[in-house]
Amino acid sequence: MAEKKKYLIGIGTNKAGTTSLFNYLGDHPQITPSVTKQLNYFFDETTGAIESEGKWNRPYLEAFKNIGNAEYLLDISPDYMYDQKVAENILKELGKDQVYILCILRDPMDRFNSWFNYSKQNGHLSEHVSFDDFIQKQNKDESITSPFSALETGHYINFIQAFANVFPNFKIIFTEDLKNNPKETMSSLTTWLKLSDEIYHDYSYNTYNKTVKVKNRFVENLYLGIHGWVKRGLINLPFFFNLFKPFGKFISSTIRKSNSKNVDFNPSENNQTNEVLKKYTNSVRTLEEQLKISTPWSRYKNV
Repeated sequence: MAEKKKYLIGIGTNKAGTTSLFNYLGDHPQITPSVTKQLNYFFDETTGAIESEGKWNRPYLEAFKNIGNAEYLLDISPDYMYDQKVAENILKELGKDQVYILCILRDPMDRFNSWFNYSKQNGHLSEHVSFDDFIQKQNKDESITSPFSALETGHYINFIQAFANVFPNFKIIFTEDLKNNPKETMSSLTTWLKLSDEIYHDYSYNTYNKTVKVKNRFVENLYLGIHGWVKRGLINLPFFFNLFKPFGKFISSTIRKSNSKNVDFNPSENNQTNEVLKKYTNSVRTLEEQLKISTPWSRYKNV
């Protein structure tokens, strides 16, 4: 078992604000973030959830530099939520008393819509696929990383129960609260962690990793290819990874500003979107009942 520390491990759905959350929490003086978001350390070789960006294969504690007197080590790897073995792997290596599982969820309909746009941004979905086609091609047997598994992966209760059942320090927050009331949300988290919230009183809550519409597909594919290659190649070489990070952030910011524009997407209501809403309504109600929580997603209240 790893050295006794407190571990703050973030899981959650895709496009829910996990990059922003990683930065907000990582700025807290009593929290040491991992060398990169998405360590993917607790996946094993059989996982279907891991993305192509790489996996930390060194000892877990080596992923956290300048630990000092930090009370928590922060690892936010959202896809952990979608692999039932991860909860077992965390328990086996870290135990449960020192582990705090933070789960962030987004309105499943909004997340479904965003996943459609994001899949086009990263090239996993053709620009010619309409939203109605996207709905029709959804298949629960698709790989967890496929855009055509977006409907299935929005049924959150099917995935988070394994974590809620194992870890007594388990908390859910919502993207909508983090976006609309970031100060109050971060204050609630520091209360849960028994930390000071002073840093968040005058904090700049920037938005990170926003879904955009790509202007030039060739440039975007080149950027994604280099980004993936760098992370896969350097994630387990911390010195070189940290040396490259500032340059990588500059390149990423430059390409995002020059090769993207805001998404203008408001899907119209029709029989297909209403069917998706109905499916999610039952799922959201089950989530609230089983975990005894109240979501901020009002659209499901009167369906």
